[in-house]
Amino acid sequence: MSTSTAPSRLSTIADHPALIPAFHMIILIGPATLIGSLSRGTPLTVVPLVSGSFASEPGFDVRVDAQLKGQGVDYVHNDPDGGRMRLRSDLIVGDQYGEVTFETGSMRYKSLEQALFVGSGRFVIDERGLTVEYRISKVCKGPGVPDEDTAGAGSDGGGGSAGSLGE
Repeated sequence: MSTSTAPSRLSTIADHPALIPAFHMIILIGPATLIGSLSRGTPLTVVPLVSGSFASEPGFDVRVDAQLKGQGVDYVHNDPDGGRMRLRSDLIVGDQYGEVTFETGSMRYKSLEQALFVGSGRFVIDERGLTVEYRISKVCKGPGVPDEDTAGAGSDGGGGSAGSLGE
């Protein structure tokens, strides 16, 4: 007797996760300071996060409009061959997979704690100097259809905070 692992039907786009644009973050960074090689042979560079903003994308159901309070720091570890770098930031809470997470004491933003977010970043040089820009999306069930188990965000219409960013 053989068992089949083939699906009982062909999958559709609605069977796959989708992304809803959620947030836009811009951080102005200061001059990098090379600390030097660590005991494991990887160089460490410290980059100050000077100022920044974190806001909801138009149409996202949880409204956030926040500014960086104080300064943060990025710790950049480069592989000895220069092929990869790893970033650790004390500004935004995330895990080793790069997921964006939220922690709040406000019930208005509780739905953000249960949602799964992913993002992509890039460096931008403009009149302000060197900035890092992130586009962050919420993972949901199907093509842009929020699902309570994977998304969890509800409509609230207010301002807010995320990680070390303040209202």
